[in-house]
Amino acid sequence: MNLDVGRVLAAFDVIRTCHPQYNYWLKEIVAKWQVARSLFS
Repeated sequence: MNLDVGRVLAAFDVIRTCHPQYNYWLKEIVAKWQVARSLFS
């Protein structure tokens, strides 16, 4: 599960770098996640 979360976050970073117009949108998505809960469950 941890690897999957890392892959998604890495993909988001690539999108943010290549398409900065999506930065706010991506931040909103990640802000709604309970990332710590996904990593430590």
